[in-house]
Amino acid sequence: MQDCLQFLELYQILRSFLFTIDFCGSMYNTLVINWNMILAYYVSGLPMDLIHAAATVIFILIAAEPMLEKLDRIKVKYGLVE
Repeated sequence: MQDCLQFLELYQILRSFLFTIDFCGSMYNTLVINWNMILAYYVSGLPMDLIHAAATVIFILIAAEPMLEKLDRIKVKYGLVE
């Protein structure tokens, strides 16, 4: 169970830094896209990414274990696991 929680935490941290949702929308109106624009975009979004990553880790630490236990009970109850 602990390995699963650590994987979820790591995945959410990486996801919040690597896969930004608004990237295409903000770059759509420009004619020229260069590395300086992309770097500026990521640097300007860094505070939000840090807050999002921290909030996700806190949520996972609080809620993941009870939710995973309930899902395990549902799997056993309805025969989803053999």
